[in-house]
Amino acid sequence: MPMSAISRRTFALGLATTASAMFDGASAQNGRTGVVLLHGKKDNSSGSLAAVASALSSHGMLTSAPDLPWSGSRYLSGTWSDAMGEISQAISQLKGRGAVKVALVGHSMGCPAAMSFVASQRGVAAVVLTAPGHSPRLYFNQPPMRESILRARSMVKAGNGRERSEFLDNNQGNMFGVQATAAQYLSYFDPSGPCEMSNTAGRINCPTLWIVGSEDGAADWGAPIGRRLTRRPNSRYIEVPGARHRNTPSIMAGEIAAWLATV
Repeated sequence: MPMSAISRRTFALGLATTASAMFDGASAQNGRTGVVLLHGKKDNSSGSLAAVASALSSHGMLTSAPDLPWSGSRYLSGTWSDAMGEISQAISQLKGRGAVKVALVGHSMGCPAAMSFVASQRGVAAVVLTAPGHSPRLYFNQPPMRESILRARSMVKAGNGRERSEFLDNNQGNMFGVQATAAQYLSYFDPSGPCEMSNTAGRINCPTLWIVGSEDGAADWGAPIGRRLTRRPNSRYIEVPGARHRNTPSIMAGEIAAWLATV
């Protein structure tokens, strides 16, 4: 059953109060924090993470919300590796604006991107993964998606990675066609690659906040990954009663900002 406004407010207040009580003044002591917001599949910088950006700014944090290669306007442009380069550029820009430390906040497809970056780069202070999505390993268990992934893999192996074709994609259970080169597509959908969260979970070395709504499918399939990530000190696993994939970030915006102020 969806959480009422009163119970949601009580839940949120309890979390924010706990964070403030445990780490009062930590942000001021450790310097200004910069946060790169990584939106979800076919979303954009002013979409589901807009409320989070506002909450972070109200806490005095610098933010960057780049339009990423999986946004609606440039879907699957470049490769997964190119996307990591864009995240690195956003971090550099935040440091140029005065950020002493940098965190990543991902939503949906932005979560495996955040994990992939942290698994291969040092210097990220914390990572927030809210309503995680995009699991090539799960997609590979679906016959139509598996055929697309295997076809892209065969094309790349045969030296035809730059050839464009139509492949299948999946967004919250809805399959659709996408035009991309075989190399681009495979870089985002290879179940053995860095876009798969279960492949990078063991290499996350910073405090992690995993947030998922009880009405989101990731509450089930993502739980083993989230529980593994949040064993580290200062990390938390939160399931939000009644929250769904799309609205989880906005419901938890204040709590995300409060937690980031503690790390």
